[in-house]
Amino acid sequence: MLVLTRRQGESIVIGNDIKITVVSLGPGRVKLGIEAPPQVRVDREEIHARIVQEQSADVLAAVASEATEDGNGPNTSQLSKTEVFSSVPRKPR
Repeated sequence: MLVLTRRQGESIVIGNDIKITVVSLGPGRVKLGIEAPPQVRVDREEIHARIVQEQSADVLAAVASEATEDGNGPNTSQLSKTEVFSSVPRKPR
């Protein structure tokens, strides 16, 4: 990790098109301004983690739905936990 020291009003540049400026300093807080192209998504870390988690859940639900609809997998909603795990192929040892 690169660690830089900046004062209020100073900036850093990432690549050619992302600029991060220290806007203000407060007790225990730093306010940053971020200039980036519209195609670059900028999120706080906790928001990004929630988005990734929701997308993962959506993908898993879609895969499970496709598997049960096309007959390539068991309808796990009607199976016990033992039946679900026994239907998962095991890797040979």
